[in-house]
Amino acid sequence: MIPFAVALAFNAHAESKVINWMFVPPAVQQTIMQNVGAGNRVDKVYYVTDDAGVISYQAMIKKADGSSSELLVAQNGNLAGSETSGSSSGDGPAKVKIETPFEEGNAAYSQGDYKRALKILTPWALQGNVTAQSILGTLFMEGKGVDQDYEEARKWFKMAAQQNNMSSQYNMAIMSYNGDGGEQNDVEAYMWFSLAAKNGNKAAARNLKMLTRKMPVDAVKEAQKRVSEWKPGAPAEAETE
Repeated sequence: MIPFAVALAFNAHAESKVINWMFVPPAVQQTIMQNVGAGNRVDKVYYVTDDAGVISYQAMIKKADGSSSELLVAQNGNLAGSETSGSSSGDGPAKVKIETPFEEGNAAYSQGDYKRALKILTPWALQGNVTAQSILGTLFMEGKGVDQDYEEARKWFKMAAQQNNMSSQYNMAIMSYNGDGGEQNDVEAYMWFSLAAKNGNKAAARNLKMLTRKMPVDAVKEAQKRVSEWKPGAPAEAETE
């Protein structure tokens, strides 16, 4: 397990806002997930801009023992303090050589060997493989090879959905609509249904029509605004509390 990064103090003039996890860039999400630690969880993530306009993300980690820790990650996915952390032109998180090919994990999943699939595909998912992320979301959602965990499923589906994976966008819509693994949110469900429908998911298109009929007009307008502004892997406007 990768150890926690040392907590870093912010520039006194830096500005920070809470940002929704689904709007955190995939490279940053992956670094946070790699460093959160077993048994711990991400509480909040702050979108931080310093005086020079450099963007970074501060993750607040809640540890299993009740204590907390901070993790500062640059926009390119590098941990703060690394040689290229202040630049957005780096190569992202350092890649660790994965011994077992992705294809073996995918085959294990297809053959119903879910525990083996989970073991092989987790490092691939952490390094940004969108199919691995989608499969892990499914394993946690359905409790295959692992205890059912909607919150964990939603994390993986968001990573893949943000990279424009259609099936994960659809699953995110369903989980947002039902409130599985997080708060129930019709606006978020509308956004993911709409994006999945644009990618050719017919069930998403049908559900989008049904959801539109039950939502207030203002909520539909807000959801449509989010859809129009959405970009794969790009952070949206930070959300204040």
